[in-house]
Amino acid sequence: MRMNIRSMDRWIRALVVPPTLLAVAMLAGPLSAVAVLLYVVAALSVASSALRYCPIYHFWGDRHVRSCSLCNRSAPGNLGI
Repeated sequence: MRMNIRSMDRWIRALVVPPTLLAVAMLAGPLSAVAVLLYVVAALSVASSALRYCPIYHFWGDRHVRSCSLCNRSAPGNLGI
């Protein structure tokens, strides 16, 4: 399995997406169908971040990842750690 997630995407998936989805799930009701779906999406987000692999990118083609100027900068202060 080839890694297809860059650092910026990985950090967003790990630190921004799950808390946001969990907060929305709590507003929807902790055991509602919407909340359960959001829990699953948050877990998948964390898993893909940990594995550095996104199956959607694999099928979509990771051309957009390679062409991302923010992720591929080589200048000092590179955000794509």
